[in-house]
Amino acid sequence: MSRHLISLSLLFSVIVSLSGCAKPTPVAFGQVCQKENDERYLSVEGYLRTGVTVLCSSHGGTRTCGIELSEQPEGDSKISVYVEEGTGKSQMEPLPKSYSAESLKLKSSDGQTITPKDKVRIIGTARTTTDAINSSYTVCYIDVSKIEKL
Repeated sequence: MSRHLISLSLLFSVIVSLSGCAKPTPVAFGQVCQKENDERYLSVEGYLRTGVTVLCSSHGGTRTCGIELSEQPEGDSKISVYVEEGTGKSQMEPLPKSYSAESLKLKSSDGQTITPKDKVRIIGTARTTTDAINSSYTVCYIDVSKIEKL
């Protein structure tokens, strides 16, 4: 009987995860890149902006671009975030070849336009790994699934 309950519980967990009903864990900006947050579905607040470069890549028909989430609008602390490119909800519009900070345009999960001056809540899965060459360096980023304008 207990094996049956465990199987049902596991099945329910998978269904909830796949349906998008899983609740993200709120994490303070400075805590996101800690090892215990690797593979964790979380939320963090800040300001989105372009970095010195914006790298985009395609995986399975989806194109994502790496931009920065900073704690303050002009802050030095930042976390890399990968956002799906497009014109839909929780996506960023394609950047022109020559872009400025003002070129970054995103849509929130409810369709509002987001600019670098708007505070947002990023929801997604954190990835933290130790660099293979320099073990004192941690690579940290968030695969974004939802952007909420605050």
